[in-house]
Amino acid sequence: MANLGFGVVPLGIPGTPAPFTLQIPDADLKHLSCLAKHSVIGAPTFYNTHNSTDSPEYGFGPTRDWLSNATEVWLNDFDWRAREKHWNTFPQFTINVTAPSDGQIFNLHFAALFSKKPDAVPIIFSHGWPSSWLDFVPIFELLTANYTAETLPYHIITPSIPDFGLSTRSNVTTKELTFSQAAEALNELMKALGFDAYIAQGGDVGSGITAGICGVYDECKAVHFNNLALTPSETAPVMHLPLTAQENATLAVAAQFVDKGTGYMFEQGTKPSTIALALESSPLALLEW
Repeated sequence: MANLGFGVVPLGIPGTPAPFTLQIPDADLKHLSCLAKHSVIGAPTFYNTHNSTDSPEYGFGPTRDWLSNATEVWLNDFDWRAREKHWNTFPQFTINVTAPSDGQIFNLHFAALFSKKPDAVPIIFSHGWPSSWLDFVPIFELLTANYTAETLPYHIITPSIPDFGLSTRSNVTTKELTFSQAAEALNELMKALGFDAYIAQGGDVGSGITAGICGVYDECKAVHFNNLALTPSETAPVMHLPLTAQENATLAVAAQFVDKGTGYMFEQGTKPSTIALALESSPLALLEW
């Protein structure tokens, strides 16, 4: 592990994280490639042969040509083992934490850069969907290129958020997971790592989790969102304020997204089982979605 110096867990912490190495079995990779190779791509239609590159009015999604090309890249050019080897240069762990509210046990996966500076500031980054902790690999690359474990001014913690990929929980088939419960689990993670004061950051789904952390748990001292949804009561006090040209342009983009880009949110938010079972039956369906 090239960045082993950053993998030294602080002494005397309450929890017991176990080192983790990502290694997908060969049989699973072969199965995925087999499914991709034999999945059927639908016959050409107007909608699957046009997209927004042809016209702003053609916001239909990826084309069948794009999907076909992406499939060829996976089958012939993509080197999973090389990517996996690079990701494993960054320290990763798993740890069990118990939610005080209901006793649910979470087995959480996380990558981390631990600093040896006594005044290092802990920061937890929560990813969104269809993302993973890999969103933060560029941050890891930047920090490890510019700091050593002795000089890094932060502890960086990037979990796989609960129910996403590598992080699991005990009641996964009997209890729906809410933002507040996921937030509780991640706060317990930070406490288990010995951090009684930390900063939380999140975007997309991670912003909902981060919102569930801030103002609820005393350990969280500051937050940062890279997407923030406000309720009408929260926006009302500022609606009368004058806007700059840049702010108006940003609001126009947001309005366009609400109008043209939120179909997936309604499907996932109202019929998650319908879309989940369909996507899990084909890697190309998942990729297209």
